[in-house]
Amino acid sequence: MKSNRRKRNEYEQYIATLNRRLDDLEAAKIGVFTPNIYLQVLTFLPIRDLRTCALTCKAFYRLCHNRSFFIKKLKRLEAWDTRLAREHYREDRLSSQFISTSNDSSLNSSSFQALTSSSDDVNVKTEQSNSTVKKDIQFPVHIDYYSEGGKQTVIEVFNHIHNRVELARQDFLYIYQVLFPLYDDIVHANNTLDPIALSAFSTPEEQAQVIQLLVRFGHCAPHGYPESIESQIAIHKIADLFVKACLVEFEVGCDTRNFKMIARFANVLQDFSGPDTYLDTYVKKESSYIRSIIPFDPYSCLSISEDTIVQLAPLKRFVEQLRQYTLSQSKIVEKYMPQPEFTMLLYSREVIGPYLRDYITALCEHLSDEDLLSYLKVISGAYALCKSFIDISDGFVVLDVAFQTQIDVYMSQELQLLNSKTQRIVNDWNVELEKKADATVSVYQKAMSQSMVKNTFLKAFKEIMLRPTSLFSLSNTNDAENEDTLYAGEHKNDMVSLELTDSASHAFAHHNSTASMDTNELKLQVALMKERLSGISSLFNLEVALSLIHACKNSLARANVFLGVSASQDDDVRKLCKSLFITLLKVLGTGHLKSGFDRAIKHLSSFDPRNEITETIEPVVKFLELISVGDMIQQMIDAFYEEEMRNICVKDDTFDPAVSEKKNFEHLIDEKAAEGLHKGINVLMEHVDYLLETLTPPDYFATEEIGIVEPSKACQYVVQFLEYHLKLIVGCADREILDVFYKEIGMRLYSSICTFIRSQKFTTAGGIRFLSDANRYYQFALSLKQRDIAPYFKALKEIANLFIVDGKNSKEIGAITTDSSRFSVFRPEEVYEFAHCRSDWFYVKHEVDKAIYGMDCTVM
Repeated sequence: MKSNRRKRNEYEQYIATLNRRLDDLEAAKIGVFTPNIYLQVLTFLPIRDLRTCALTCKAFYRLCHNRSFFIKKLKRLEAWDTRLAREHYREDRLSSQFISTSNDSSLNSSSFQALTSSSDDVNVKTEQSNSTVKKDIQFPVHIDYYSEGGKQTVIEVFNHIHNRVELARQDFLYIYQVLFPLYDDIVHANNTLDPIALSAFSTPEEQAQVIQLLVRFGHCAPHGYPESIESQIAIHKIADLFVKACLVEFEVGCDTRNFKMIARFANVLQDFSGPDTYLDTYVKKESSYIRSIIPFDPYSCLSISEDTIVQLAPLKRFVEQLRQYTLSQSKIVEKYMPQPEFTMLLYSREVIGPYLRDYITALCEHLSDEDLLSYLKVISGAYALCKSFIDISDGFVVLDVAFQTQIDVYMSQELQLLNSKTQRIVNDWNVELEKKADATVSVYQKAMSQSMVKNTFLKAFKEIMLRPTSLFSLSNTNDAENEDTLYAGEHKNDMVSLELTDSASHAFAHHNSTASMDTNELKLQVALMKERLSGISSLFNLEVALSLIHACKNSLARANVFLGVSASQDDDVRKLCKSLFITLLKVLGTGHLKSGFDRAIKHLSSFDPRNEITETIEPVVKFLELISVGDMIQQMIDAFYEEEMRNICVKDDTFDPAVSEKKNFEHLIDEKAAEGLHKGINVLMEHVDYLLETLTPPDYFATEEIGIVEPSKACQYVVQFLEYHLKLIVGCADREILDVFYKEIGMRLYSSICTFIRSQKFTTAGGIRFLSDANRYYQFALSLKQRDIAPYFKALKEIANLFIVDGKNSKEIGAITTDSSRFSVFRPEEVYEFAHCRSDWFYVKHEVDKAIYGMDCTVM
């Protein structure tokens, strides 16, 4: 009940407050409208009509003198500071001696807003009570606009604003009395020379200030009033004419290179209408002027004959002249222009950049589509020359404008060129290979070891192929004969000897073995390497690999020129470099190496090792040479990656496509090498079996004559055969692969010897001969340096003891057979099986069985 009663009381109080406010509004009505409506209507009247309206009655007099009315007009003139007016109001209220205690407690910004709102009380007594500070404003009776004092009064008219509520009307009337004669004079002037604003104020600086004041004063005119619309049109027309006149003077200054005149009118226009009005004119004039003093002749870089020759010296001179002019112009802009930073930015973007862009575009347009290589070299070389602008303020803008239309085209064309060029190199080699039906005779024996040849060649590769590439070596002289030139079009032969520099091309050129011995050491190593690899000329070609690497190096050298300008461009260039490197790996790996490995493996698979006795298996030798070259190419790629790509790729980043492709390339070589080695081992060991079978006479171990104790012919042939082929793989692969290969050869040889033993019959003399062979095999096993296989060959020596013991000592034979300490790798039943190979086995079998089983055998 109490809560309902309390709510009812609050509601009744709220209704009473509303009724009281309605009564106040009724009491404040003037006629049938409230003061707010009258104030809204009065805002559409000019000042002259407002004065007439104030004479109608006292109520209208109070309305026409309302503070909020003039505060709004001052705000339109941007002459009223609300924050400062609020501070003045509070100071006046605090210093008033007639303020009541209740008013002190309610002194806040809301009372100020009530005074300045459109709902102000129009009671004159209230206004007088709030106006505690009165200041008399001296209104000028007559202003002589042609005198210095009159000019100063006009220019400083807005400096006399008090920002006090009680003085708002006086402040506005002061502005009105000073500026309205000038404003009205412009509206009714017969021509543009009659207005006082232009005749009394003679300097451009003063005229700009006065016109700005009059444009500002026109904002206080009532909206929609016909006279105010005509007045504003007239004022803006005068302002436009003034801007055009200043621009004409500014253009004259630009044409005559009068920098003081340029600076004067640039500052006037900057203050009057902003930088856009004069900077456009400045850019146009400077564009015309720079083309008149720096000749535009891109065709001087071209010499059209049978081969198009691009001379880069004229381009270098043009860039240097443009750079020097930009430096001098930056000093002038900094000294005379009002906004030097913005002006220089616009100058670089609209003058220097487009001029340089037009020059490069015109030069590139005269290179035909077939001259793609020349286009790429010109763009890269021009960009390298233009990077000198980076040292200048806003030089990055010059580069961006000059090359923004060329960089994207360059990147796509660079990748396309490398792809087509590398494919053409491989295809040309394949076509040439088909024409050569007769291959060069293989030369395998060299004075230098395989690893020494490889290391020497790789050293030469690093010294030459990884030498920093100079895209353009421009002459500093003006003599045309000394200027370096660039031949357009692509060479018919893309092999490395035509692509390298002079020293490199001679180093990698073709040499015959006789002439190369008299050349320097580097040429000698290359000649030896080429001659050594002549046996696999139908599988791999080292010059093809070198040409592919060098083509990629040239492309990377051209692309790296675009690094170091902007972060976004650096990202694009790095992506291009990675794509170029990936293209190299794909063409070299899948396009060249894989096909060579496949042909070699196919040859190995179809080779019959039991056809004839030979010291070497040519397919195996070729494949081992192939592995050596593959490993050499892989090391060349590693060296190339460390030299060219270490700043592009993140090492060991599995998500980097270039790193991933490099691992795929290495995996391809390892996979093909492992597959070929497996087939090569099978071929070698089949030939070993064939050698043991054909070179060993049927009764060689069954004879009773000992003769000279030395390894058999078959044993010596087998060991020499294996040693030669094992020597070839040294330096072809890393140590882990060599260990696996050696171990596999050793175990397969052991298995072949065991099979061979089981196929023979041994006498005591034959056992001595076999012991000599076993010792030779054991020495060979030790030379492999594989601890795991040595016990097997040592056990073979113990097997020979089974044959050396005379048949009369059959019990000793049985004791040897059961001695497990002698045969660590053989089981007793395997030793027993070898004992069957004795020629007198049926005579000693009884005693051997008795020694093994411990009883006589009664069942036959």
